[in-house]
Amino acid sequence: TNLLALTGHSASPQYPPNKVLIYDDHLQRTIGELSFRQKVLTTKLRRDRIVVVLRDRVYVYNFSDLALLDKVHTG
Repeated sequence: TNLLALTGHSASPQYPPNKVLIYDDHLQRTIGELSFRQKVLTTKLRRDRIVVVLRDRVYVYNFSDLALLDKVHTG
């Protein structure tokens, strides 16, 4: 696939650590953005879902329209 989820960290100020940018390598541009109040720990991509893991929550989004499907409190 040509889609990437980009998230920054303290050593990479180009991308903020509380945002997930969905980048289309074929189009060479950002096609979506998800913002959070906490630092993003990790993201997982599937053809139909985006999973974003924070310190105490996990968010599941629909890939096609970035609609929130589920939010799970973990701590």
